[in-house]
Amino acid sequence: MLQMRADRPPGPPPALDAPRRRTDLQGRNLDGETVLLDRDNGVIHQLNATAAFVWDHCDGHRSADEIADLLTAAFDVEAPTARRDVGAALEAFRALSLLSADGETGAR
Repeated sequence: MLQMRADRPPGPPPALDAPRRRTDLQGRNLDGETVLLDRDNGVIHQLNATAAFVWDHCDGHRSADEIADLLTAAFDVEAPTARRDVGAALEAFRALSLLSADGETGAR
């Protein structure tokens, strides 16, 4: 029998190939810029508009390709450019341990 954790929001289960933000990070919009506070690692990250858009869509339900499609529409950029930018942002997020490793919560 499948058990649901109480701390997971209701809705469809996370996709296996979809990036998910760590839930222990705090994000704020300050003067038009997105800032992430990683208390576990004592680091503050400042995101540009493209990275902030990608970050906002790392919900565990959208694939990188789906995020790139959204970016193409939102920023009126060509699909290859959007895919490259999303890939670069996700690579940076992974290198900085900003994405959940297991689809749940917490730092890696």
